[in-house]
Amino acid sequence: MKKFYILTSVILFAFQTNAQWEWVNINFDDSSYLNYIFIDTANYPDNIWQVGSPDKTVFNEAYSLPNAIVTDTVQTYPANNTSVFYIRYITPETIPGWWIYSGLHFFYKVDTDEDSDYGKIEFSPDNGELWIDYLNDTIYNNCYFSNNPPYFTGSSDDWEYFEIYNDPWCFGINEGDTVWYRFTFFSDENQTGKDGFIIDDISLWDMTETIGEFKNNNQTLIATPNPVYNESVTFSLSSAIQFDNLELKCFDIYGTEVSSKKINKSRTESNIDVSNWPAGIYLAVVYTGDIVSGQCKFIIK
Repeated sequence: MKKFYILTSVILFAFQTNAQWEWVNINFDDSSYLNYIFIDTANYPDNIWQVGSPDKTVFNEAYSLPNAIVTDTVQTYPANNTSVFYIRYITPETIPGWWIYSGLHFFYKVDTDEDSDYGKIEFSPDNGELWIDYLNDTIYNNCYFSNNPPYFTGSSDDWEYFEIYNDPWCFGINEGDTVWYRFTFFSDENQTGKDGFIIDDISLWDMTETIGEFKNNNQTLIATPNPVYNESVTFSLSSAIQFDNLELKCFDIYGTEVSSKKINKSRTESNIDVSNWPAGIYLAVVYTGDIVSGQCKFIIK
């Protein structure tokens, strides 16, 4: 299976803009990380997550010196351990009626017994009422997109990059809402003297954007199959006959237009050959003139 990449900037290009970005960067090199990071030693008294300068066999320095968060800065991780830390983030003030896209990215290494000892991430869009396990969720799995499955195990040759994007239409995140990320590290009963899981340079981001024109002209756009494994994808429109000057455009993760096709208003389906497109996440947008009247995301694998 080809590696696929997250949609991060394509929305900004595909919709009418007037967008604002907010960023929080956590590099653990000063005390400001305490505003966002909470290591849960109350519920996990054997918690081994620590912030500091790593001095281990594999983890011998941070991504950005000197500090990172790591499953013990000096000792190998023990058997039968469950360790948890949280990231707590309050979304920024924005303009009423605008949506908030929420995302997370960071650099990491793992040094574990593959599949036996591992890390995972969960997300709460509503201050801890609902927790979504990115790895095992089957209800909201069309509501977020990542560059890799959020399952951290095995051995990293070098620093790797992870990013995840949460779709605002699914979660209804508004200004001032508190969102959480929960990082958990698990080990089984076997002690093998490995370093575990290290994370550095965490970035939390939001994009706020109005979609009023889209909502006022909404029609359903569906991509089939999705994910796409064969040579073409079919886009089905719910009500093409109601609109004139229809055009279907596709954008890659950088917001670059990769396809444009006029649609006859008497037709409700349109096929696009994607056999030569790189694997990844794309956004398809239907325009009526200059107005967005439908959209959907699709994945090529």
